[in-house]
Amino acid sequence: GNEAGASPVQVDAMVGRYVVVADLGGSYHPARQELQLGTDGAKLAMQLKPAFGTLTVDSDPPGAEVWLDGEPVGKTPWTDARRRSGEHRLRVTRSLYLVHDQPVTVRDGETTRVRPKLTANFGGLRVESDPPGAGIRLDGKATPHATPHTFEALQAGAHVVELERAGYGRTTVRATVTVGR
Repeated sequence: GNEAGASPVQVDAMVGRYVVVADLGGSYHPARQELQLGTDGAKLAMQLKPAFGTLTVDSDPPGAEVWLDGEPVGKTPWTDARRRSGEHRLRVTRSLYLVHDQPVTVRDGETTRVRPKLTANFGGLRVESDPPGAGIRLDGKATPHATPHTFEALQAGAHVVELERAGYGRTTVRATVTVGR
């Protein structure tokens, strides 16, 4: 029940039976050992087992944001060699891809590898006009492009395309981009 300090420790104590507990905090599991102290003294060596493991996250494609337990921790490929053991919530995100979300378990002294294949969530959009050469605004933002032009990778879903050319006025069209098209 008395704190003796940091290891190595030398304690003067009376002859008798003692329970010694070594605790380094959350990174290692506490160790507990009984000791019979005699008149000759005693030596005690305790091995604390890690309460952490290695977590490695990669993705296909690479360069995705890694979130662990709601906090951003880096980009794939990413490794934490001292991740606290237990259940964690992993989230991998990348622009133009669906979010990958899963539980992951890290075990003491082991390496857990996760490599999600991210699902594309984008498609292409071809914009043409008659006559050609109209300036293109996409979702309210100017682009440096004029018709005809193909946007190769746009988020799947509805988009607003505005075309404008001097002497012809402006027209607005809603377009739906589907995955893979």
